[in-house]
Amino acid sequence: SPKHQQKQQQQQQLDRSRFLQRNAETLFVASAAAFSSIVVNNQPVLASTTVSENPSSYSEKYFSDAMEILISQRIACDNIISVIADGNLEEAGFKAMRLNSQVSGAGRMIMLTIQKESKDSIGIVRYLKCQQKFATLLELCNEDTAQIQKALRGEMGALAVAQIQLMTVLNDTILSFDDFLRELSFAISEEIELPKN
Repeated sequence: SPKHQQKQQQQQQLDRSRFLQRNAETLFVASAAAFSSIVVNNQPVLASTTVSENPSSYSEKYFSDAMEILISQRIACDNIISVIADGNLEEAGFKAMRLNSQVSGAGRMIMLTIQKESKDSIGIVRYLKCQQKFATLLELCNEDTAQIQKALRGEMGALAVAQIQLMTVLNDTILSFDDFLRELSFAISEEIELPKN
């Protein structure tokens, strides 16, 4: 059934995010080939797509997977706003927790890669700028989850009031996310296409 398939997809995304968070350091010292056969719930964890055209710097499969997750979670931010607008705060809360988890795992992996690739002063400055933007984004993702939980407990008053406040917080997250992705595109010397609202 469609509900069962949706639950399966959500579980697979959570499993993948947990895998990324647990194995971020290991993935950087192991070869991509060694991880080509890893599966979670009979689903491949690592995709074969490559984000960068520069094979010497950013061709690792795990980096492109992390980028894919990051972009998908930026799109998920728009979806969370739609869910809040529809008044479904429970679903928004679940999606916000998933957003928080996946942005954290994928973002840390990307930041570790950029740090390892930063060999000159320009690279280090770009890394530090990305790190600052990423820290801000993580704070806002945490704030999203906390605010939705407050709304679910009824601490924001009427639903309409809570919706306005939550959409404001989510809009701040989207601005921060886009800011981080722009900074990231400078760091990896590749344009990242931002979702159009």
